[in-house]
Amino acid sequence: MTIKQYFQQDKATVGVVAVLLSELLPALLLWAVLTILGESPAGHIRWFAGAALPALLVVRAYAKHKECLSATKGAIVTLFATFLIFMLFLLKTHTI
Repeated sequence: MTIKQYFQQDKATVGVVAVLLSELLPALLLWAVLTILGESPAGHIRWFAGAALPALLVVRAYAKHKECLSATKGAIVTLFATFLIFMLFLLKTHTI
């Protein structure tokens, strides 16, 4: 099974994996760039909110396919949960 075939399946776990990967990869890239530039990633924690933008595009892509309802539901729930966790973390650390 190729990666393309995996992400075309209609399973909730596929939507969860797609959203988590689409949030994790930009966050790791931002972390690496900040570390290379000598900046503290903890000092720029609000910048990591931008990692949710690719996840929104993934949710939109799954929502456009009418036959992928389970994957869409999994993607929406995961995006909401990760966004809520991030906002609670920002509130707890008093960065907003």
